[in-house]
Amino acid sequence: MTEILDREHLILDQQSYSDMLDIDECLNKTVCGPNANCTNSYAAYSCTCLFGYLLTSPDAIPSPLNPCLDIDECANTPGLCGLHSVCTNAPGTFHCSCVEGYFSSTGVLWETDVTVCESVDDVLAAIVPPEGQSKEMYFLNQMNQQLMENPDIVLPEGVSTATFTSGVGSISAQQASTGQVWSGPGKDGGESGSVVLKISELLVNALVDPSQGRVNKTIHTPELDISLQVIEANSTDTSSLSARGNTMDINLKALARNNNGTASAVFLTVSGMESLLGASFLQTENHTEMLSDVITATLPKINHTQLSEPVNFTMSHKRIAAATTLKPLDAVL
Repeated sequence: MTEILDREHLILDQQSYSDMLDIDECLNKTVCGPNANCTNSYAAYSCTCLFGYLLTSPDAIPSPLNPCLDIDECANTPGLCGLHSVCTNAPGTFHCSCVEGYFSSTGVLWETDVTVCESVDDVLAAIVPPEGQSKEMYFLNQMNQQLMENPDIVLPEGVSTATFTSGVGSISAQQASTGQVWSGPGKDGGESGSVVLKISELLVNALVDPSQGRVNKTIHTPELDISLQVIEANSTDTSSLSARGNTMDINLKALARNNNGTASAVFLTVSGMESLLGASFLQTENHTEMLSDVITATLPKINHTQLSEPVNFTMSHKRIAAATTLKPLDAVL
Protein backbone atom coordinates (compact mmCIF):
# COMPACT_ATOMS: atom_id res chain seq x y z
CA MET A 1 0.00 0.00 0.00
CA THR A 2 2.85 2.37 0.89
CA GLU A 3 4.59 1.55 -2.38
CA ILE A 4 1.44 2.44 -4.38
CA LEU A 5 1.04 5.76 -2.56
CA ASP A 6 4.70 6.63 -3.07
CA ARG A 7 4.36 5.86 -6.80
CA GLU A 8 1.26 8.08 -7.01
CA HIS A 9 3.13 10.89 -5.24
CA LEU A 10 6.01 10.48 -7.71
CA ILE A 11 3.63 10.75 -10.69
CA LEU A 12 1.95 13.84 -9.24
CA ASP A 13 5.33 15.43 -8.50
CA GLN A 14 6.51 14.75 -12.06
CA GLN A 15 3.34 16.28 -13.52
CA SER A 16 3.72 19.39 -11.34
CA TYR A 17 7.36 19.65 -12.38
CA SER A 18 6.42 19.40 -16.06
CA ASP A 19 3.77 22.11 -15.68
CA MET A 20 6.35 24.37 -14.06
CA LEU A 21 8.88 23.78 -16.83
CA ASP A 22 6.61 24.48 -19.80
CA ILE A 23 6.27 28.16 -20.66
CA ASP A 24 3.69 29.15 -23.23
CA GLU A 25 5.75 31.47 -25.40
CA CYS A 26 2.70 32.12 -27.58
CA LEU A 27 1.20 34.27 -24.83
CA ASN A 28 3.66 36.85 -26.08
CA LYS A 29 1.70 38.07 -29.11
CA THR A 30 4.82 39.46 -30.79
CA VAL A 31 7.08 36.42 -30.43
CA CYS A 32 6.56 35.34 -34.07
CA GLY A 33 6.40 38.82 -35.52
CA PRO A 34 3.54 40.16 -37.66
CA ASN A 35 1.37 38.04 -39.96
CA ALA A 36 2.33 34.74 -38.31
CA ASN A 37 0.75 31.95 -36.24
CA CYS A 38 2.32 30.72 -33.00
CA THR A 39 1.88 27.10 -31.85
CA ASN A 40 2.95 26.14 -28.33
CA SER A 41 4.34 22.71 -27.46
CA TYR A 42 6.10 21.18 -24.48
CA ALA A 43 9.20 23.26 -23.73
CA ALA A 44 9.08 24.77 -27.23
CA TYR A 45 7.00 26.67 -29.77
CA SER A 46 6.79 27.03 -33.55
CA CYS A 47 5.91 29.90 -35.88
CA THR A 48 4.41 29.78 -39.36
CA CYS A 49 3.47 32.56 -41.78
CA LEU A 50 -0.21 33.20 -42.42
CA PHE A 51 -1.59 32.22 -45.82
CA GLY A 52 -0.52 34.75 -48.40
CA TYR A 53 2.67 35.71 -46.56
CA LEU A 54 6.30 34.61 -46.95
CA LEU A 55 9.36 34.77 -44.71
CA THR A 56 11.86 37.53 -45.27
CA SER A 57 14.64 34.97 -44.82
CA PRO A 58 13.53 31.35 -45.37
CA ASP A 59 16.51 30.02 -43.39
CA ALA A 60 15.14 31.27 -40.06
CA ILE A 61 11.83 31.04 -38.23
CA PRO A 62 9.36 33.93 -38.22
CA SER A 63 10.19 36.56 -35.63
CA PRO A 64 10.09 40.34 -35.22
CA LEU A 65 13.55 40.40 -36.85
CA ASN A 66 12.51 38.00 -39.63
CA PRO A 67 8.89 39.01 -40.33
CA CYS A 68 6.40 37.43 -42.70
CA LEU A 69 5.84 39.71 -45.68
CA ASP A 70 2.87 39.93 -48.02
CA ILE A 71 3.19 37.95 -51.26
CA ASP A 72 2.36 40.13 -54.27
CA GLU A 73 0.57 37.47 -56.29
CA CYS A 74 -0.21 39.97 -59.06
CA ALA A 75 3.45 40.81 -59.65
CA ASN A 76 4.65 37.23 -59.22
CA THR A 77 2.11 35.73 -61.64
CA PRO A 78 1.38 37.94 -64.66
CA GLY A 79 -2.01 37.17 -66.18
CA LEU A 80 -3.20 35.61 -62.92
CA CYS A 81 -6.76 36.89 -63.40
CA GLY A 82 -6.98 36.13 -67.12
CA LEU A 83 -7.63 38.23 -70.20
CA HIS A 84 -9.18 41.71 -69.99
CA SER A 85 -8.76 41.79 -66.22
CA VAL A 86 -7.06 43.80 -63.51
CA CYS A 87 -5.26 42.11 -60.60
CA THR A 88 -5.22 44.06 -57.34
CA ASN A 89 -2.89 42.94 -54.56
CA ALA A 90 -4.11 43.08 -50.96
CA PRO A 91 -2.58 42.00 -47.63
CA GLY A 92 -2.50 38.20 -47.65
CA THR A 93 -4.53 37.86 -50.84
CA PHE A 94 -5.40 39.38 -54.21
CA HIS A 95 -8.54 40.43 -56.08
CA CYS A 96 -9.55 40.34 -59.72
CA SER A 97 -11.82 42.64 -61.69
CA CYS A 98 -12.53 43.38 -65.35
CA VAL A 99 -11.44 46.35 -67.43
CA GLU A 100 -14.01 48.77 -68.85
CA GLY A 101 -16.06 47.18 -71.59
CA TYR A 102 -15.91 43.76 -69.96
CA PHE A 103 -17.79 42.20 -67.06
CA SER A 104 -17.22 39.20 -64.80
CA SER A 105 -18.97 36.00 -65.91
CA THR A 106 -19.93 35.37 -62.26
CA GLY A 107 -21.08 38.91 -61.53
CA VAL A 108 -19.77 40.85 -58.56
CA LEU A 109 -18.32 37.75 -56.83
CA TRP A 110 -15.11 36.58 -58.51
CA GLU A 111 -14.44 32.82 -58.39
CA THR A 112 -10.79 31.87 -58.92
CA ASP A 113 -10.22 29.55 -61.90
CA VAL A 114 -13.91 29.92 -62.82
CA THR A 115 -14.60 33.57 -63.61
CA VAL A 116 -13.64 35.10 -66.95
CA CYS A 117 -14.09 38.63 -68.26
CA GLU A 118 -16.69 38.76 -71.03
CA SER A 119 -17.41 41.61 -73.43
CA VAL A 120 -20.40 43.65 -72.28
CA ASP A 121 -21.65 43.47 -75.89
CA ASP A 122 -21.61 39.66 -75.70
CA VAL A 123 -23.22 39.66 -72.26
CA LEU A 124 -26.08 41.86 -73.41
CA ALA A 125 -26.51 39.89 -76.65
CA ALA A 126 -27.03 36.68 -74.64
CA ILE A 127 -29.68 38.18 -72.33
CA VAL A 128 -33.32 37.32 -72.92
CA PRO A 129 -35.08 39.78 -70.61
CA PRO A 130 -38.64 39.47 -69.30
CA GLU A 131 -41.28 41.03 -71.51
CA GLY A 132 -41.37 44.79 -71.20
CA GLN A 133 -37.83 45.10 -69.82
CA SER A 134 -34.72 46.13 -71.75
CA LYS A 135 -31.55 44.04 -71.72
CA GLU A 136 -29.70 46.89 -70.03
CA MET A 137 -32.22 47.11 -67.20
CA TYR A 138 -32.18 43.34 -66.74
CA PHE A 139 -28.37 43.42 -66.49
CA LEU A 140 -28.42 46.22 -63.91
CA ASN A 141 -31.16 44.54 -61.87
CA GLN A 142 -29.16 41.29 -61.74
CA MET A 143 -26.08 43.18 -60.59
CA ASN A 144 -28.10 44.98 -57.92
CA GLN A 145 -29.71 41.73 -56.74
CA GLN A 146 -26.35 39.99 -56.29
CA LEU A 147 -25.03 42.87 -54.21
CA MET A 148 -28.16 42.86 -52.04
CA GLU A 149 -27.75 39.11 -51.43
CA ASN A 150 -24.18 39.63 -50.18
CA PRO A 151 -24.40 42.59 -47.77
CA ASP A 152 -21.24 41.62 -45.84
CA ILE A 153 -18.97 41.47 -48.87
CA VAL A 154 -15.72 43.47 -48.49
CA LEU A 155 -13.97 44.69 -51.64
CA PRO A 156 -10.76 46.72 -51.94
CA GLU A 157 -10.98 50.21 -53.37
CA GLY A 158 -9.74 49.31 -56.86
CA VAL A 159 -12.11 46.35 -57.24
CA SER A 160 -15.20 48.23 -56.06
CA THR A 161 -14.68 51.15 -58.44
CA ALA A 162 -13.59 48.86 -61.29
CA THR A 163 -16.74 46.77 -60.88
CA PHE A 164 -18.87 49.89 -61.16
CA THR A 165 -16.93 51.04 -64.24
CA SER A 166 -16.98 47.66 -65.98
CA GLY A 167 -20.69 47.17 -65.26
CA VAL A 168 -22.64 50.41 -65.03
CA GLY A 169 -20.00 52.54 -66.76
CA SER A 170 -19.63 50.23 -69.74
CA ILE A 171 -23.37 50.01 -70.36
CA SER A 172 -23.77 53.79 -70.01
CA ALA A 173 -20.96 54.37 -72.50
CA GLN A 174 -22.39 51.84 -74.92
CA GLN A 175 -25.85 53.36 -74.81
CA ALA A 176 -24.50 56.88 -75.22
CA SER A 177 -22.42 55.86 -78.26
CA THR A 178 -25.49 54.39 -80.01
CA GLY A 179 -27.83 57.18 -78.98
CA GLN A 180 -30.15 54.64 -77.36
CA VAL A 181 -30.01 55.90 -73.80
CA TRP A 182 -31.66 53.47 -71.42
CA SER A 183 -34.19 52.14 -73.91
CA GLY A 184 -37.32 50.36 -72.74
CA PRO A 185 -39.28 51.03 -69.55
CA GLY A 186 -37.70 53.88 -67.62
CA LYS A 187 -36.48 55.39 -70.88
CA ASP A 188 -36.36 58.86 -69.34
CA GLY A 189 -33.99 57.60 -66.69
CA GLY A 190 -36.25 57.20 -63.69
CA GLU A 191 -36.09 53.43 -63.28
CA SER A 192 -32.50 53.03 -64.44
CA GLY A 193 -31.36 55.98 -62.33
CA SER A 194 -32.76 54.37 -59.18
CA VAL A 195 -30.95 51.10 -59.88
CA VAL A 196 -27.65 52.86 -60.67
CA LEU A 197 -27.88 54.72 -57.35
CA LYS A 198 -28.55 51.46 -55.48
CA ILE A 199 -25.62 49.71 -57.18
CA SER A 200 -23.23 52.57 -56.46
CA GLU A 201 -24.34 52.63 -52.81
CA LEU A 202 -23.92 48.88 -52.34
CA LEU A 203 -20.52 48.79 -54.05
CA VAL A 204 -19.26 51.65 -51.89
CA ASN A 205 -20.65 49.92 -48.78
CA ALA A 206 -18.43 46.97 -49.71
CA LEU A 207 -15.39 49.19 -49.11
CA VAL A 208 -16.13 49.19 -45.38
CA ASP A 209 -14.44 46.54 -43.25
CA PRO A 210 -15.63 47.04 -39.63
CA SER A 211 -12.61 45.13 -38.31
CA GLN A 212 -10.17 47.76 -39.64
CA GLY A 213 -11.08 50.39 -37.07
CA ARG A 214 -10.53 54.05 -37.89
CA VAL A 215 -10.64 54.91 -41.62
CA ASN A 216 -10.83 58.27 -43.37
CA LYS A 217 -10.44 58.25 -47.15
CA THR A 218 -11.59 59.91 -50.35
CA ILE A 219 -11.77 58.26 -53.75
CA HIS A 220 -11.97 60.10 -57.07
CA THR A 221 -12.67 58.37 -60.40
CA PRO A 222 -14.25 59.70 -63.60
CA GLU A 223 -17.54 58.06 -62.54
CA LEU A 224 -17.51 58.35 -58.74
CA ASP A 225 -16.54 60.84 -56.06
CA ILE A 226 -16.54 59.14 -52.66
CA SER A 227 -15.87 60.16 -49.06
CA LEU A 228 -15.74 57.35 -46.51
CA GLN A 229 -15.23 57.52 -42.77
CA VAL A 230 -15.13 54.90 -40.02
CA ILE A 231 -14.60 56.18 -36.48
CA GLU A 232 -14.53 54.82 -32.95
CA ALA A 233 -16.63 56.04 -30.06
CA ASN A 234 -13.63 57.69 -28.36
CA SER A 235 -12.47 59.41 -31.55
CA THR A 236 -11.75 63.13 -31.58
CA ASP A 237 -12.39 63.35 -35.34
CA THR A 238 -15.21 65.48 -36.67
CA SER A 239 -17.46 63.68 -39.13
CA SER A 240 -17.59 65.96 -42.15
CA LEU A 241 -17.58 64.24 -45.54
CA SER A 242 -17.21 65.90 -48.93
CA ALA A 243 -17.85 64.79 -52.52
CA ARG A 244 -17.44 67.10 -55.54
CA GLY A 245 -18.01 70.27 -53.53
CA ASN A 246 -21.01 68.89 -51.60
CA THR A 247 -20.70 68.16 -47.88
CA MET A 248 -22.38 66.07 -45.18
CA ASP A 249 -21.98 66.69 -41.44
CA ILE A 250 -23.01 63.84 -39.13
CA ASN A 251 -22.37 62.86 -35.50
CA LEU A 252 -20.80 59.43 -36.02
CA LYS A 253 -19.42 59.21 -32.48
CA ALA A 254 -22.96 58.95 -31.07
CA LEU A 255 -23.71 56.13 -33.52
CA ALA A 256 -20.46 54.37 -32.61
CA ARG A 257 -21.46 54.20 -28.96
CA ASN A 258 -24.52 52.15 -29.97
CA ASN A 259 -22.69 49.92 -32.46
CA ASN A 260 -19.94 48.06 -30.62
CA GLY A 261 -17.69 51.11 -30.58
CA THR A 262 -17.46 51.87 -34.31
CA ALA A 263 -19.64 53.55 -36.92
CA SER A 264 -19.22 54.29 -40.62
CA ALA A 265 -20.63 56.71 -43.15
CA VAL A 266 -20.29 57.06 -46.92
CA PHE A 267 -21.09 60.13 -48.99
CA LEU A 268 -20.86 60.03 -52.79
CA THR A 269 -21.91 61.43 -56.11
CA VAL A 270 -22.20 59.60 -59.44
CA SER A 271 -21.24 61.52 -62.58
CA GLY A 272 -24.10 62.30 -64.93
CA MET A 273 -26.91 61.21 -62.62
CA GLU A 274 -28.55 64.64 -62.78
CA SER A 275 -28.99 64.25 -66.55
CA LEU A 276 -29.95 60.57 -66.36
CA LEU A 277 -32.78 61.10 -63.90
CA GLY A 278 -35.88 62.51 -65.49
CA ALA A 279 -39.46 63.52 -64.84
CA SER A 280 -40.70 60.08 -63.76
CA PHE A 281 -38.09 59.92 -61.00
CA LEU A 282 -39.21 63.30 -59.69
CA GLN A 283 -42.86 62.31 -60.20
CA THR A 284 -43.72 65.32 -62.32
CA GLU A 285 -44.77 65.84 -65.92
CA ASN A 286 -43.07 69.23 -66.07
CA HIS A 287 -39.71 69.85 -67.69
CA THR A 288 -37.07 69.53 -65.02
CA GLU A 289 -33.45 70.54 -64.77
CA MET A 290 -31.26 69.64 -61.81
CA LEU A 291 -28.91 72.40 -60.76
CA SER A 292 -26.99 70.25 -58.29
CA ASP A 293 -25.29 66.89 -58.16
CA VAL A 294 -27.29 63.84 -57.14
CA ILE A 295 -25.84 62.76 -53.80
CA THR A 296 -26.09 59.50 -51.89
CA ALA A 297 -25.44 59.03 -48.17
CA THR A 298 -25.42 55.70 -46.36
CA LEU A 299 -24.43 54.15 -43.03
CA PRO A 300 -22.96 50.80 -44.08
CA LYS A 301 -22.73 47.72 -41.86
CA ILE A 302 -24.31 49.40 -38.84
CA ASN A 303 -26.98 47.60 -36.83
CA HIS A 304 -28.45 50.60 -35.01
CA THR A 305 -28.91 53.59 -37.29
CA GLN A 306 -31.08 55.81 -35.11
CA LEU A 307 -29.61 59.31 -35.25
CA SER A 308 -29.30 61.44 -32.13
CA GLU A 309 -28.81 64.66 -34.11
CA PRO A 310 -29.84 65.96 -37.54
CA VAL A 311 -27.55 65.32 -40.50
CA ASN A 312 -26.68 68.50 -42.40
CA PHE A 313 -26.14 68.49 -46.17
CA THR A 314 -24.71 71.41 -48.15
CA MET A 315 -25.01 71.15 -51.92
CA SER A 316 -23.28 73.16 -54.60
CA HIS A 317 -25.48 75.09 -57.06
CA LYS A 318 -24.12 74.32 -60.54
CA ARG A 319 -24.91 77.66 -62.18
CA ILE A 320 -23.54 79.72 -59.32
CA ALA A 321 -20.50 77.44 -58.96
CA ALA A 322 -19.78 77.77 -62.67
CA ALA A 323 -20.18 81.55 -62.76
CA THR A 324 -18.57 82.51 -59.46
CA THR A 325 -16.31 81.22 -56.71
CA LEU A 326 -18.93 81.68 -53.99
CA LYS A 327 -19.27 79.10 -51.25
CA PRO A 328 -21.85 76.29 -51.84
CA LEU A 329 -25.48 77.06 -51.17
CA ASP A 330 -27.78 74.87 -49.13
CA ALA A 331 -29.56 72.02 -51.02
CA VAL A 332 -30.71 73.69 -54.20
CA LEU A 333 -32.35 71.87 -57.12
